[in-house]
Amino acid sequence: MKNKLDIEAYLGSLPDNNDMKRDIVYKTEKRIKALCGNEPFHRLRRLNEAEWELLTTLINIREVALNELLAPTPYEVEVMGELNERLLKITDELYDRSLRMWKALNDSDLKPHLYNYLLEGCIDFERDGFDTVRTLDNDGWYGSDFTYMLWLLSEYQHQDYHCTDYLHDIVENFGVTEEEAKKDLSNFLDDGKTWAEGCYMTKPEFDDICFCYLMHAVCTHFNYSLPDVMHMDNFVIRVHLEYDKAFSNTRLQSGYYAEECDEYD
Repeated sequence: MKNKLDIEAYLGSLPDNNDMKRDIVYKTEKRIKALCGNEPFHRLRRLNEAEWELLTTLINIREVALNELLAPTPYEVEVMGELNERLLKITDELYDRSLRMWKALNDSDLKPHLYNYLLEGCIDFERDGFDTVRTLDNDGWYGSDFTYMLWLLSEYQHQDYHCTDYLHDIVENFGVTEEEAKKDLSNFLDDGKTWAEGCYMTKPEFDDICFCYLMHAVCTHFNYSLPDVMHMDNFVIRVHLEYDKAFSNTRLQSGYYAEECDEYD
């Protein structure tokens, strides 16, 4: 029962008993801690293939069980709405900073060799301390150790080859015009239409929230349940330039580096 859809079908077939679902969350997290260790704040140890498959199944079970427990209260709707606005602003800042850095280099005296440069930007969640996980008024309803599990899920995300390294990332080179860069480095994904998807984000209690793309990505592209997302409190933006240039005499003599020859003079 590794497939998330199978897990959803199974949990959906159970009696509507919240105590049973909380028991599933508790027992699943207990098995995860037995497999991965009880103490966070360190790197997740390397697991063998069988252990990784077991961890994946346990994470999927927990995610679905927590989402099944979600019966949004006015307090949770408020938390979700405020977080959504925050994630939208963070996304806008990522694109704004990325475009500014692109223009700064494009207008600099390095321009003759801009084909060697690549601009990369990303947004990620970093669970690196107790103060990076929010405590909410109704945590007892879920019965989860959110502080531990957000560390575990962050580590899992960065080791799972099925996932991207970051919650959201962008890449731009310097072989485009400034107008093309402005188009690429704009938040075109958030156009005023909600990114709500699935039976949990589309609960009627959330109807007044226009979910941004980043919220959608966190809730649907990874293994964070909606209750997990509401506890996140340390999102980071990184924008950097990468300089990449290879050196090969054979390729130089063949003309492969024709555009770069002046750098060898």
